[in-house]
This record gives sequence, structure tokens and C-alpha cells, in this order.
Amino acid sequence: MNRVPTKRLTLLLLATLAAACTSPCLELAKKVCKCEETISAKNACERRAEAEEANINLSDSDEDRCDDLLDKCKCGALDTPEGRVACGLAREPATPTP
Repeated sequence: MNRVPTKRLTLLLLATLAAACTSPCLELAKKVCKCEETISAKNACERRAEAEEANINLSDSDEDRCDDLLDKCKCGALDTPEGRVACGLAREPATPTP
């Protein structure tokens, strides 16, 4: 797996975190952190996610979206546009209108 741009992914994902400890968005952030290549990078990613969770308030629909993404997000796919979408780190590309 190519090295995932850790800081960029973390910042994008941190934008979707919620305040509750059992938040699906925090679980999703930690799942992405587990994709880091080293233990120290994983730990640093998790610390950033936990530090940011209290600063962001999400709606129930945001939490539901994170919950839906939990099963779809896979480490091996984070290097692809589709994988980033599956982990909530990118949006689906817009479909051009004819």
C-alpha cells in the first residue's frame, strides 16, 4: 500500500467527528488511523482524532453517514478515489449532465 497522506486524511476526517465517545464518526476516524504504516503514526492519528472530537458538533444525519461508512471503509482501498469515498474522506465525483 502506498503511504496515505496522513495529515490530509486526518484533517478531512476530523471535520466529520462528533463529541460523543461512542460516536460512529470517531470510530470511523480510528479505523482510518489503523491504516497508518507505523504504530507511532497510528497513535498520533488517534490522539489527533480524540483531541478534535470535542470541538465538533455533528447532526444525527452526519452520525448516520459515518455509521454507514464503517463497514465500507477498508485500509487497502484508501489509495484509490473510490476507497477515499468509502471512508468518508472524499465526495462522489459529480456526474456530468448531458
